[in-house]
Amino acid sequence: ERDADRDAMVRRLTYALVSKVERERRVVVGPAHKAPDRVREEVLKSPKIQGLIAELAGPRPEDQAALRDKARDMLREMETVPDADAQRNMVLVAEQILSRVYTGIDVDEGGPARPRALSQRGSGVLWPSHKSHVDYIILSYMLRQNGIQIPVIAAGDNLAFFPAGPVLRRGGAFFIRRSFRGDRLYAALVDAYMRRLLRDGWMLEFFLEGGRSRTGKLLPPMLGLLNMVVASALGVTGREIFFLPVAIGYERLMEEGAFARELSGEAKQKEDASALLQVTGVLLERWGRVNIQFGEAIELSAFAESLKVDRNRVTPAMRRRIVKNLAHRVMSEINRVTAVTPGHLVALVVLNQARAGTAYRDLVAHCRRLTQLLVEEGARATPSLVDATGRMRESGIRQALEIYLRGGLLEQHVPGDTLTKKAKRRAKLHPSTDVIFTAPSDKRIRLDIAKNHIIHRLVDRALVATVLLAAEEPLDREALASRVQSLSRLFKYEFMFRADASFDIIFDEVVDAMHRAGELALDPPRPGPGHDGLDGLGWLRFHAANVESFIEAYRVAARSLEVLDKGPVDPKDLLKGALRTGERMFLEGEITRPEAVSKPVLENAYATFVDAGYILRQDGKLGMSETFRYPGSARAIENRIAAFLPTAGRS
Repeated sequence: ERDADRDAMVRRLTYALVSKVERERRVVVGPAHKAPDRVREEVLKSPKIQGLIAELAGPRPEDQAALRDKARDMLREMETVPDADAQRNMVLVAEQILSRVYTGIDVDEGGPARPRALSQRGSGVLWPSHKSHVDYIILSYMLRQNGIQIPVIAAGDNLAFFPAGPVLRRGGAFFIRRSFRGDRLYAALVDAYMRRLLRDGWMLEFFLEGGRSRTGKLLPPMLGLLNMVVASALGVTGREIFFLPVAIGYERLMEEGAFARELSGEAKQKEDASALLQVTGVLLERWGRVNIQFGEAIELSAFAESLKVDRNRVTPAMRRRIVKNLAHRVMSEINRVTAVTPGHLVALVVLNQARAGTAYRDLVAHCRRLTQLLVEEGARATPSLVDATGRMRESGIRQALEIYLRGGLLEQHVPGDTLTKKAKRRAKLHPSTDVIFTAPSDKRIRLDIAKNHIIHRLVDRALVATVLLAAEEPLDREALASRVQSLSRLFKYEFMFRADASFDIIFDEVVDAMHRAGELALDPPRPGPGHDGLDGLGWLRFHAANVESFIEAYRVAARSLEVLDKGPVDPKDLLKGALRTGERMFLEGEITRPEAVSKPVLENAYATFVDAGYILRQDGKLGMSETFRYPGSARAIENRIAAFLPTAGRS
């Protein structure tokens, strides 16, 4: 009897040990690999796919067979074929490339433990921010370096071109079309394929923004993509699904040159094999440091339960509710964990100065103040920016300056330079503290991309400061709140505002925080005594400068509406005209920030104007609404926007 008990205990321990080893194996290498044709057949055997093929093809067996062959071809174009040897070689190549172009990669402490835990408990879905094509490589490389399986990555079919497509496919990418509206079979195959990957235990990676952000800010989430993923995840039984937001940040983006041209109005270049030939130029530069920050994991079942939704009985309306709330939760979490870097602060301080140049000592002082403020407000900061006590490292600021100097984004003027000679191109930081830094007009839009990585941290204070400085007479708290709310509505397509509380609660929290910091005095609201060596008016000016380029951009968009007096215009033609108008307004001194002439910001302005009833969409064109169809209406709209420019508070 004792022997029997001992044998039973040995079996239980052996089973537990084998299970533990298997879980760890799956964490490192992923689930057991299946042949691609087996995966395709498993997907095609789905009752949903079989029923749809029968419905679309009709009763004839030969027609169903033909449609089934077409479905196989669709899956063949879509599928990933992860190859361990290929992934191992890609990691080695990635290590060589990343060490050449980046100074280092910072990962938040304890961050990699989250995807590891998800792989042990169920299937994890990573939702990283998307600012560069390097996102794929960096995140996969970091996971592999921490002994975690490389995820299966959803990529746009624009990247399936030869030779990149086959390489990415073996590295773990599967390709889906940018749009498949109206193609029921393709949509069903994507759903069934993702469901199969999740059920098999693969970690998936999606970019909720869809494409790469050109501005540095998060793009609005693609709800269609998220709806598809949520539908697939809800259909997986017996396995928990987790969503993990991830923020990937850069001091400089490899694509910043192309992004700057697109922001200025140039057409996006198609990604194909010829683009690979341009990589060598990128590899010759150093792009600073990269950082990866993991947010809190979101368990799908618990999230649905928090919305009073039974995961086992989800109606389409319930799923839409889950998707909408989940999208905001993921994007908010990405914003929350986005880390502040020395490069972000340098770009923000340089662009926010009213003067032509910024002295080194002033720049460092501003960066130190902002670091203190942001850390106290709960922002994450990279090790290159702060030490273990949270104090700013001046060495990090100097390194960021050198990165921008080498890239030509900044110029430095040292003692002995004169206004009658062209400034020398100095790639190394001059040791003198009397150095003055300037940003060439044609490079400011590149610095703006870096600044926008962290602008969400300061936008609430910026709106309050803007309204106060623009007011022609003192405002009481109620009037201040009303005007701040109007300005936030103007920028509803520009920034992700909090949705976890009402405007009144958020406004009170922001004003009270500014009051505690000394930036505001109350009753009535006005500049406070200040803090960290800067008076209250100085802080308000600095905060307001964060959104001044956006106000100028919306002013440009309003001026461009004058052409609608002659009748509706194609949106592309209206945008082209706005870009020319913005250039002219900058050269003539009507606006002061060249980064305001930005294609995405102008597009957001037009979307806001439609919602406000200034203009309307009609037969694919934009025209003035009936209410604003009168001479001078465009200037009236512009004046309403220009009233937010803080001219009263600017020196």
